[in-house]
Amino acid sequence: MTSKFGWKPEDIKIEKRGISKAEPNPQLTPQGRQALAVTEALEADIRDKWATLTHNIEKGMPIRTAMAQFKQQMMGLIVSGMSEAWAVGSGSVVGGEAEIDEALAVQEDYLNKFIAELTDSLKKAPNKDAIRKILAGNESRAMLYAGAAWLVFNRAKVFGKPDTALFRWSGPTDSRSCSDCIDEVKMGVRPLKEIKRFPGEVSCIGNCRHEIIQVR
Repeated sequence: MTSKFGWKPEDIKIEKRGISKAEPNPQLTPQGRQALAVTEALEADIRDKWATLTHNIEKGMPIRTAMAQFKQQMMGLIVSGMSEAWAVGSGSVVGGEAEIDEALAVQEDYLNKFIAELTDSLKKAPNKDAIRKILAGNESRAMLYAGAAWLVFNRAKVFGKPDTALFRWSGPTDSRSCSDCIDEVKMGVRPLKEIKRFPGEVSCIGNCRHEIIQVR
């Protein structure tokens, strides 16, 4: 089956990567560490494409041309990163094609809005200094797309599991954790049907350090 986003299950490979950042959650499973590495790699790739976008605009490439190129590159990174994250979480993308495409469609919608808003702002900028400030101020927004892979990974971990399977949120409850994550951790072990949200979709979004873990 070929996805409407152009990816094929047979093309998805889980790369062996290390984690470059300090361990954000000492309770991460080996799966979680692998997924974090995927997220970090996606983040690095997005940062590289953002630098290219900034360079192109700085050198005089028409804003609409530069943004169209960036959008295409970003969607390609999001597709590869999120499908790999799903494969890490579930062990395979086979059977999860519809769920992956659904998650990709959400990110595509967010990306389209981001590109439209950024293009409009850049075109209205009165000078190069204003353009530089706009780009610098939006880089962190672009990086949020890497965090979406963490949500996909956690959702993949419960894919196909019965509603009665027991899961819990795993991770720290320190001052670096958002109140939503702390609340979820404190709720302890629950049947899957009682878990209404997953790491990566609470208030800390792409900065989430928590992982969903099956107890039995």
